[in-house]
Amino acid sequence: METRQLIVALLCAVALVRCAAAPQRWEVEEAPQPADVDSLLSESGVTAVHHRMMPSEVPPIPVRERLRPCCAFGSDLKAKLGPVPVPAYQIPNIIGPEDVGRHGYDSGTLRLGSDEGPGVQFNAENNGLVYTCRGGFVDTAHVRDFVDWSVFAAGQVATIVSSGQPGEFSLPDEGGKRRVLVAAVDPEVVQLLGLRRVAAFSGAYVAWFMSVWHELATWYGYASVPGFSEKASAFSLEDLYSNGLGAKLGALLVDRRLAHSERTFRRSVDDWLPGILSYLGAVPAEVGKEAAESVDGLWWDSTVRLPDYRLVKRRSVEPVPPIRPWLIPRDRMPDSLRAACGHAPEPALIDVRQGLTPSVKIADIATLEVVVDEDWLEQQPFKRMGRKVTDRDFPAIAEEVRRQILAELGPGADRPE
Repeated sequence: METRQLIVALLCAVALVRCAAAPQRWEVEEAPQPADVDSLLSESGVTAVHHRMMPSEVPPIPVRERLRPCCAFGSDLKAKLGPVPVPAYQIPNIIGPEDVGRHGYDSGTLRLGSDEGPGVQFNAENNGLVYTCRGGFVDTAHVRDFVDWSVFAAGQVATIVSSGQPGEFSLPDEGGKRRVLVAAVDPEVVQLLGLRRVAAFSGAYVAWFMSVWHELATWYGYASVPGFSEKASAFSLEDLYSNGLGAKLGALLVDRRLAHSERTFRRSVDDWLPGILSYLGAVPAEVGKEAAESVDGLWWDSTVRLPDYRLVKRRSVEPVPPIRPWLIPRDRMPDSLRAACGHAPEPALIDVRQGLTPSVKIADIATLEVVVDEDWLEQQPFKRMGRKVTDRDFPAIAEEVRRQILAELGPGADRPE
């Protein structure tokens, strides 16, 4: 065991050195381009040009390929291989706000869906579950996943909208072939809001529905690593709330021009993520662990080993914002949590913008389409809906998942209390 730990430590050290020396993957050219000058001369003033966002300012953000693993709900989780328990193995996935590491775009341990094949990458993000007084448990890996997807989608939308023509962009397969269809946007709307804001709001919207699809797909059997079921984390009580945080943070960074280079983006997430956790009332790791243990038997079952999906006894199936966090019930709050949060903390709801203006819905501009794997047609509601579904279908699919959750996990499995 000591030899293995030494090898891992050496690999991590090498990986960190490489990471520090690696060039960033995108950066917008700061010098004005011919298109920028043309816009300046044809616009009424400098303010209008800045508001509009130049096509040359759209960063060439690469699509994500890596798996950022974390976290099944619970504390000190146990595992098994097939029917055989893994002895002396626990997953300590509760962390405190001071433990959150530095962000890396598309960070993760494995590269998935790439022609280059799987690849190993170490990182310093140190993801886990942080309990917050007003936001419940926050999965920092989910926040990071969807801040990444939000800025990626915003860049794709900006490129298409600036062309004045409809277009589309592909996403990695997840339970089927995925793509985003982008309609042409009324130039008056673009002029009113600016291209940057149109892209920011639309990117967050796309990222949100990508996150909903991820929860749906993992319930129906999709696994990032074949053979390792993720059903235990499908619609886990902290997932959608964490996803929404990430999508909204991505929109903010795009809108404030904090994603124009990978370096600026990473530093901005490092600034904002601790601030968000602090605002929500993040507690130290030991208090968070006591919070998780206080709902053992209610929200999760410590006697169940991963990957058994019955580990998580209750699921939050809320595909339409605003999302209400699950806070530890008052009668189960340990003294340490009551001291940190008070008796009845006010929950902080998460909303994801659904419209550009009161009359222009983002759903009419950006559509996430999935052509599900053929073998899914054996399950409802795909047997009824067919293989091609869009984000407009997700609420109906989620209701079918809710029905299955209640049937398999028991009455009340979709509620915190």
